[in-house]
Amino acid sequence: LWLEDIDGDAALAWVRARNDVATRELEATPGFAELRARLLSILDSDARIPVAARHGGLLYNLWKDAAHPRGLWRRATDEEYGKPDPDWELVLDLDALARDEGENWVWKGAHVLPPGDERALVLLSRGGADAVVVREFDLRARRFVEDGFVLPESKCQVSWRTRDELFVGTDFGPGSLTTSGYPRVARTWRRGTDLASAPVLAEGEASHVTCYGIRDHARGFEREFVVRVLTFYSAEVLWLRDGEMFRLDKPDSAVARPHREWLLLSLRDDWTVGGATYKGGSLLVCRFDEFVAGKRAPDSLAADALRRIRALYAIEDEIRGQPPDVRQAQRQARAGPLLQALRTWLEDLLPRLSAKSEIAQAIGYSLMRWTALTRYVEDGRLEIDNNAAERALRGVSLGRKNYLFIGSD
Repeated sequence: LWLEDIDGDAALAWVRARNDVATRELEATPGFAELRARLLSILDSDARIPVAARHGGLLYNLWKDAAHPRGLWRRATDEEYGKPDPDWELVLDLDALARDEGENWVWKGAHVLPPGDERALVLLSRGGADAVVVREFDLRARRFVEDGFVLPESKCQVSWRTRDELFVGTDFGPGSLTTSGYPRVARTWRRGTDLASAPVLAEGEASHVTCYGIRDHARGFEREFVVRVLTFYSAEVLWLRDGEMFRLDKPDSAVARPHREWLLLSLRDDWTVGGATYKGGSLLVCRFDEFVAGKRAPDSLAADALRRIRALYAIEDEIRGQPPDVRQAQRQARAGPLLQALRTWLEDLLPRLSAKSEIAQAIGYSLMRWTALTRYVEDGRLEIDNNAAERALRGVSLGRKNYLFIGSD
């Protein structure tokens, strides 16, 4: 039990002792010094691609190097970002902030208020701990907002509801946290009011991981939800509408993501519903309004597209691990005809859809980039997608703002 006191002298001494043992063993490994130097040179290289997130028509990036180990939060236009040496505009210098405030600040991300050109909630951690301090930031003036929203250090959950109201969960005292140390109670906090008196929106159980509120700000499809994270791999999602909560009728283990008129369900386990069984690992696409009205069958167009794409991935499963020349031959013989049939189907379908619909825009995007999307067929060294790279970058490019992936691990 003494190890649970993570900041206690005994626990920290134990950790330091184990670190010393591991460090000595690693440093004694042949080639360790060279590998360490090489990795540091890669991490500090200016040739790295700056991963960016779009907010308010600008691209934001947190850049770290030898001169700025804590990071520079910066932004650029699309035009500048495409240049070999972009002219970045500095938004926040984390090293200068830590020095000026005498704090060991570590960047933990920012929640930007849509449309993304005015305010953000900046999350700062002392030494990289899970607990963070939240401070409101003015993106136009590039400084923290005087008398703005501030949350004291805790394992909090916070997101924008409106410009003057937040969904917030933090340490409100005894009984307000789960056994995992995260907020058990979700509240709504209006600007200028006392945080301690913020009204309760929803509560979870002490045995749950956490409970929080969140708003989908997509224009024309604004929705609000309460999420009770039951375990690290399951969550209950409730839709807030007209002052009432409606539970989304999905498996707790399924990851739910609303996107404009759609609801995407990523299954971890098999799900039998509406007379059909969908295997774990499937992605189901339904219209949100139809799903909450009781429909339990994926959209027919989306289902047809997923069936065609699933066949391509089945080929990849069979040839994974084979030499590049074997993979190339198998793809040309088997995937090539399927891709041609998929393209013909998409080209025939597109004129029959509303040009402004999400699915028409997605099809148009795919057809315009068809050569790039199908290049893997001609080169056995390439993968069918870049999921491995995206997973590696997940923590950098998504971070804590990605809570809309409800129930995601």
